[in-house]
Order: sequence, then structure tokens, then C-alpha cells
Amino acid sequence: MSNTKAKTKIETAFAKREEYEIENKASDNKFRELNKAKNAFMHESVQAFIDAENFDMSFLNTQTNKASRFSVKAALKVANIMHAIAAKKADLLDNHTRTIIEQFAHLADKKRAYDYNELKSMQSASVTTSLSTSLNQDKRKAYDVATLSTQTSSTMQALRVLDLTERDTNEKRKHERVKFSDKRLAFMFK
Repeated sequence: MSNTKAKTKIETAFAKREEYEIENKASDNKFRELNKAKNAFMHESVQAFIDAENFDMSFLNTQTNKASRFSVKAALKVANIMHAIAAKKADLLDNHTRTIIEQFAHLADKKRAYDYNELKSMQSASVTTSLSTSLNQDKRKAYDVATLSTQTSSTMQALRVLDLTERDTNEKRKHERVKFSDKRLAFMFK
């Protein structure tokens, strides 16, 4: 059964975003991406998550700089992570997102802060190893090393929006850690 409150939040946020994109003469591709993200948010389990967490959909229209809003690709990851959390199934996440979260867990286990260059290096090694195995063509495309920087960035944006990262202020540079003590992510590490 569809939840009217969550559905209204989703429709309102996406309508506002579409207005912004129309005003800024966005490409047809941008509108296809928006529609794909909206459909992901309309999934029943995602709507249930939105209600259970009293999740604020206004993130979608957050201004990131003078000329842009929150990444639509990151918004899709938000919906996908919500879906995976609600279903308690890591396999609902795309390969990059799942691998990035696993790499964060690895760093967190070592009590080390998130370091983008180290994560990128670990990710490249993991991706190269995975590609040399018998992955099907779709997974190879999803694991394209060339998209690593964008995938990592959009995953971090999604994790921030879901309040699954925390700032480590004990060091000179401010780092982010994924909150693996958060019980919502426990299903990932069974």
C-alpha cells in the first residue's frame, strides 16, 4: 500500500526540482535521470523508509553552488540505499556503492579516517581484481574504473543525506567516517 504522506513529499520535491531544471534549460537526459530517481523514490519500501525516518526530501533542491542543485545521480543512490536498508539486502545496491561502503567499513575497522586517495587506490585494486574474474558484461560496465571518482563522490553525498557519515574532528584535516555502528547498515556485514 502506497503511503500518501511520503508520496506527497516525493512529488513536491521533484516538482520543485523539475521547475528549477526547466528554468535552467536542462537537457532531456537530465529529465530522464530525474524521472528515474523519482521512480526509485516511489518504491513502496522507500516510501516506508521516508515515513519511518521522517526523512526530509528537501535535500533534492539544495543549492550546491551558484548554478546547480544536489546531484541527481546521488539522489538515485539515496533511494537505492533506502531500498537496501528497508529490505536489508546489500545486493540491491549497485556494485560501486556496495564496494565503496565495504571499503569504508574496512577503513573504519582499522580505526582510520576516510582518506579519498587511499579509498580510490583500494577501490582501483578491488575493481581490477573483480574485472579479471568471470563477471558478466553488465557488471564490468558498472565497475568502470573511469567513473570511480564520480561514483565515490555521489555515494558520499548519498551517505551524508542519510546521516550515515560523521565528522572526525580529532585530526588536523576533517575526515568523514561512515557510521557503521548505525544499526541500519548491519545487514551489509553479516
